[in-house]
This record gives sequence, C-alpha cells and structure tokens, in this order.
Amino acid sequence: MRPRMSDLTKEYSAELPGLAELVWAFAGMNPSHTIAAAAEIISAVIHQDKYSSAVQQQFALFSSPVEALRALYSVGFIGVKESSAHNFVFCHDGRKPDKEFGATEQLIVHPCYWIALNLTNRDIAETSASEIYDEYDITVRSETPEQRARAIGKMESELREIEIGLDGAVAFEKWCLKVIRVLFPGGLRNIELHDNKTNLQRRDVLGTNHGTTDFWNRILVEYGSRQIVFEVKNIIDLSREHFWQMNSYLCQDYGRFGFIITRGDEVALRKDRELSWVRELKSQHSKVVMIITAKFLLGLLNKIRSPIRHDYADDAMDKLLDVYVRSYFGESVTTRKKKKKA
Repeated sequence: MRPRMSDLTKEYSAELPGLAELVWAFAGMNPSHTIAAAAEIISAVIHQDKYSSAVQQQFALFSSPVEALRALYSVGFIGVKESSAHNFVFCHDGRKPDKEFGATEQLIVHPCYWIALNLTNRDIAETSASEIYDEYDITVRSETPEQRARAIGKMESELREIEIGLDGAVAFEKWCLKVIRVLFPGGLRNIELHDNKTNLQRRDVLGTNHGTTDFWNRILVEYGSRQIVFEVKNIIDLSREHFWQMNSYLCQDYGRFGFIITRGDEVALRKDRELSWVRELKSQHSKVVMIITAKFLLGLLNKIRSPIRHDYADDAMDKLLDVYVRSYFGESVTTRKKKKKA
C-alpha cells in the first residue's frame, strides 16, 4: 500500500504542490469524516506559513479548505458518499466535481492508502468499504491546473467589482493582501494587513522579508528592508504627498525600500510626476519607492497559472527594479549570483 501512496505524490505533486502535506494530515485518524471535520484538518495545514515557495503559493490559491478537499477528490485520494446509496464515489479522468461539498456530507480516504497512513476503520462496516468504487485501471488526472485557473480568474473578476476610490478602499486592501500572498510566497512570510500610520481607517500590507529568493535577498542586502510595506492606494494618480508619507515609514526594520500599489494602468513612471518624486527620495534620502499597479499584479497572476512558474513574480520584480536603477536613477546594477530555486 505504501507504493500507492508514493505513486500518488510523485504523479501529482508537480500539478498540486503540497499534496504530500495535505494527504499526511489525515495520518493516524479515522478514514471517514464529514466535509466540515475534514476541512478543519486541512485548515490546520494550509494556514501555516512554513512551506516552500511553490507549496505556499498553491495553498494561498485555495479559496477555502473545502477547495483543497476538492483538489484531493480530483486526484482520487478521497471519495464522497452518494446521498441515495451506501457507496463512496471517487473522481476519475480529471472530472471536475459536479456537486457542492456540503458540510454534513461524508467523505472517505481511499482504502488503498489506509495502511500507509495508519488509518483505523472505526465507523464504517467492512461491507461498506468493499462497496467503494475502485476503478484504478482508469487513469486519474488532476484538475489542479483548472483549479489554479479558476482561482486566478476569480481574483480578476473580484478586482473588476471593486470601485476605485474611497468606497472600494477596504475591498482593494483585502484583494491586494490575497494577491501578494499568492505572488510572493517564497521570500515573504507573515503577510498581513496593518493599520496605516497616517490614516487608521486604511490598512497597508506588511510582510517579513526572509531573503530566501534572489529578489527579496537583493532588497534585504542592498536596502536593509526586513519588513516590507505595500502601501495600498485605491486611486489612479498619486501625489508628491504620497511619496513623502512613504518616506516617513522607511526606517529601522523597514529599511530604504517600499511599494505603493495603485489602480493606474502603467508601472512606467511619468516624467515630472512619479519619476521626479521617486528621484527626489532617492537623491535626498537614498530610499526607493516602487510603484506597481493592480493591472501589473494581474499580469503576474496570469503567468503563474502553471505551478512550474511559481516564482515568475520574483523574476519580474527583479527586472523592474533594474529599470529603476539603470533608467530612473542612472546607476549600474551589481551582478548577483542566482540562488537555487525551490
């Protein structure tokens, strides 16, 4: 039975990063749970902040623990009990689950994994277990790529519903929090909303920079920024005041680097507006404020539809910083030795 578990994780870990962590969460338990109980088990796993970049990103893409259960259903690890029968049905051929997972519905870990996970069948009769559909001669393909695409598509549609300006400010803060958690799971940890120092009705996104990827190590080494602030502005155009407000944040653990997120269309800085203000901060205080937009973040999201490209956002941000250094500040860029990717 252990080879079956090994085959499962080897086959689908590339499409579903974190699969091993999800399945081993059920070890030593009853093989059968309600959806609500299983969701609690999964919640304890996906809400931790300790995994590799690819796994952390996948967990951030799950809209809920139930969404993670649906992914486990799609690879045949769990089955759901039919409402009108005693059988548990498992997903095959990458079928998208065509039913909602109700909180009181019953699921079961497939019996082929019970020994490997040390599961004890306390509540289910042997006759019921033997009636479980087992058609593993059919190839099981994961729907995880579709799950990632749906999650990214949902974030895109959510942004379209957020009104620009004060009325949509809170919703935009929450949207930015989720997107940053998805895009930068390797270098940033403990990402959360934090009260804005100058406006307690507004919140910024903060993350701790562990310097574990090339881009975030660059920010830590060159600018001394251990705590990273993303100041969220649900507006299109910035003013000089916004840059000097950021200047007041950038000290001590915040170092000399920060971000402002806007609803504008372009990340390119305009002459006599953002460009002059960014240069002013750099020349007078040696601080760098990078402007990124919701549209730019959406572009990064669409590049990570495949788990293989989980670190695309780091590379894109590194190139954008090179633009600031070379074009906006007229400085040379230090050649950096690339780290091994997780």
